[in-house]
Amino acid sequence: MLSPVLLLLDVSSLSQLHGLAVALHLGLIATALSYDLFTRGLIMIPVVTAVTLTLAEPLTARSLGVIVLGG
Repeated sequence: MLSPVLLLLDVSSLSQLHGLAVALHLGLIATALSYDLFTRGLIMIPVVTAVTLTLAEPLTARSLGVIVLGG
């Protein structure tokens, strides 16, 4: 859904090795790998616990963001 925003931004850093490496790290390791591990973990626990964890995940992410990054 954010792909059209790329037309409005300067993405010249992606043509450099460092910029491409950062983008790949954010996409593959920080996002895809973490959600893969999260999903594998959900498979191993009871449904009630999985629902609770899934609903608590956005709250936990927001709280950690506020604590780590501030306000």
